[in-house]
Amino acid sequence: IWKLLLSFIVVPSLIAGIFYALDRNGFFNLTRVNILIENTSHQKLAIKKRVELLQKDLTAYKGQSLWNLKLKHLTNRVQEEKWIDTFRVVRQWPSTLEVQVVASPIYFVFINQSGVFFPVMENGEILEPVEAGDSPDVPLVRDAV
Repeated sequence: IWKLLLSFIVVPSLIAGIFYALDRNGFFNLTRVNILIENTSHQKLAIKKRVELLQKDLTAYKGQSLWNLKLKHLTNRVQEEKWIDTFRVVRQWPSTLEVQVVASPIYFVFINQSGVFFPVMENGEILEPVEAGDSPDVPLVRDAV
C-alpha cells in the first residue's frame, strides 16, 4: 500500500509542486513570439510591414506565463488582421509562442500614376507599397486615368 500511496499521491504532488515553483519564478514566462509565414518569398516581402506590426502587437503578451496565457485574446487579435487567411497558435515550452500564418493570396499589383506598386489581396485588401523588385509574381494593373 505504501508503494501505491507513493506512486499515485506523493510523486504527482512533488511534480506539481516543482512546476508551480518554476512558474512562480518566471520559468514559463513568454519571452519570444515567432511569426512564421507559410507563403512564397515574394508574398512574404509584400506583407513584411504587416507582419512587423503584428509582431509588435503580440509583444504585449511577453512576460505572461504560458500556463495562464489566454489564447482566446491572442487569437482574437490575430483574427482582426484582414491579410491573414488562416493561422495556428502553438505554445512551445517553456517560453515561446509560435503563430503560423498563411496570408491571403495576392491577386495582382496595382501601379498608380506615380509608378508606386500596391499589392492587392484576394479579399480586396490593399497592402503597403513595395519596391518593384519586391513585387510578387502576379499580374500588374496600371492606373489608366
